[in-house]
Amino acid sequence: MEIMFTDILNKEIAKIEIWKMTYYILLGFVISVGILGIFYSYLQFSKKKWTTIITIICGILVSIITVVDNAIFDIDHRELKKNIIKAERIISEVEYLFKRNNIAKTPKDKSILFEEFIRLIKKLHSLDDPGLFFPMKANEIISNAYAQQTTPSWINGSPCPKYKKKEGY
Repeated sequence: MEIMFTDILNKEIAKIEIWKMTYYILLGFVISVGILGIFYSYLQFSKKKWTTIITIICGILVSIITVVDNAIFDIDHRELKKNIIKAERIISEVEYLFKRNNIAKTPKDKSILFEEFIRLIKKLHSLDDPGLFFPMKANEIISNAYAQQTTPSWINGSPCPKYKKKEGY
């Protein structure tokens, strides 16, 4: 059973490593756009002819980076970094749980540790991007709406006589 837990944990760690690589790519895009923007602004003050061509190239590069960033990645680098930090904390909890598993003697203790492991893995999965890893079910996306049992006060108290509630309706 411990081998299965180790396999699951290793898969989660590998996934977090992919998140880290993605974070660095996104951060590189942001820094590149910033540097190109500063360079573009600097070139605006120059009166030389060659700066026009470089300015156009900078604008094209910024556009390409922006399109690639928005088309491929559906998460912001800041949000991804938060998820990485949360995931690493959960992984630390799971690793601590493995250490406690070696101490657990009774089947009841092992069962409690198993339930805790499952809870932590579910918590880790909740950080996943729903579009990439675990598609959400429709009932998780669409919330329930409940009708009121009584008529809201704003219906009875309209300031305009034309829209006031009439008797018999």
